[in-house]
Amino acid sequence: MARKIFFVVSRMHGGGAQRVIVHILNYLINNTRNDITLVLFNSEPSDVYLSSISRKCKILVLHSSAKFGWFKLSRLLRKEKPEILVSTLNYINIACIFATLVAASRLRLVIREARPLSKTHPFIRRIQKLLYWRVDAFWAITPIIAEELHTILKVDRNKINLAPNPIDIPDPVITSKVESQSRETVRILYVGRLIELKNVDLMLRALALIKDREWRFQIVGSGPQEAYLKGMVQNLKLVERVEFVGYSPKPYSFMQKSDIFLLASKFEGFPNVVVEALACGNLCIANNTQGGGVTYIKSLIDQLIVANFENSQEIADLVRYYIDHPKELKDSKSLSAAQAKALQIENHFERYMKGMVT
Repeated sequence: MARKIFFVVSRMHGGGAQRVIVHILNYLINNTRNDITLVLFNSEPSDVYLSSISRKCKILVLHSSAKFGWFKLSRLLRKEKPEILVSTLNYINIACIFATLVAASRLRLVIREARPLSKTHPFIRRIQKLLYWRVDAFWAITPIIAEELHTILKVDRNKINLAPNPIDIPDPVITSKVESQSRETVRILYVGRLIELKNVDLMLRALALIKDREWRFQIVGSGPQEAYLKGMVQNLKLVERVEFVGYSPKPYSFMQKSDIFLLASKFEGFPNVVVEALACGNLCIANNTQGGGVTYIKSLIDQLIVANFENSQEIADLVRYYIDHPKELKDSKSLSAAQAKALQIENHFERYMKGMVT
C-alpha cells in the first residue's frame, strides 16, 4: 500500500545524516510506490546533496531555523496530512515532535538516532526524555545507541530498530575497481572534513615516518584546518607526496583508484565513508573512536583494521607492512569489498521499512 512519507532535514549541505537520508528516500522513490516529500528548514544553492536527490522527489522549504520553524512545520502537517514522518539529528527530531504535537497529527513518527545519548548535552537529554514518548519507532545506527535509548531515555525496546547506515554505490563503481598503476606506488586516501575532530594531522605524522617507501596521499575534503595542514605538509617535507583535492560530494572515483584508506577521527557515530571505501576495494585503517561506530563496523566487516592513531609508529608500521606485502594488500582489498556489499541499501532495507510501518 502506497503511503505519504515526509523526510525532515535541516539543510542538504555536506554531512553524514544528509547523505543517509538521500540514500533512503531515493531507494524508496525508485523501488516503491510511496509518495515521498523532503522537507527542509532551509536551503542554499551551495547545498551539495540537492543534486543527488531524485527528480521525482518533492522538496518543500520552510525558510526558517529549526528553533522557530517547528510552527511552520506543524501548519504543513495539518495541510498535507502525511502518514509517516522521518527525522534525523537530535534538534530536528525535537522540532518534529513539537510540530506533530501542535498539529495534533496522528502520523507515524520515526526518528533516526545517530549520536550516543551519553555524548549529548544533559539539557537536550532532558528534553528528549520528556518528548520521546510520542515517537513510534527509532532507527539506532549502532548497538550502543540502541542500548542507551532504552537505559537512558527508557524507550521501549520494541520501538528500537538497529539500522546501520546504508551505502548506495552503483555496482559498476565497485566492479570496475582500478588497481594501482604501479605496484611500487601505493595510493593512500582520506575523505572528510578538515577539522580538528578528524585528526588529519595524525595521519600526516605517521606517513612522515615512512619516507623510505613509495606512496602518495590524497586528501579529499575542505575545512578550517586546510591552511594549517598544508603548512604541516611543508614542514614535514611531504609536498611531493600529498595532494589536497578539495571537497567532492561523490568521492567514489578517488576510492576506486586508492589502495589504503585512513580515518583517524576522535569521534564517529557511524562513519559511512569507511564502509564506502571498503566497498570500493580499499584496505581501511581506522582509529578506535569514541561513539562506537568503528567498533560496530569491525563486527560487520572484519577486514577493517582498528588501530591507535595517537601512536604514529603503530600506524606507520601497518602502512609499511602492506606496502611491502602487495599480495596481502590485494587479497585484503578484495575481501573488504565482498564483505562491505552486505551494507548496500538493497540488502537491508527491510530494517528501515520495519520502523516505518506498524
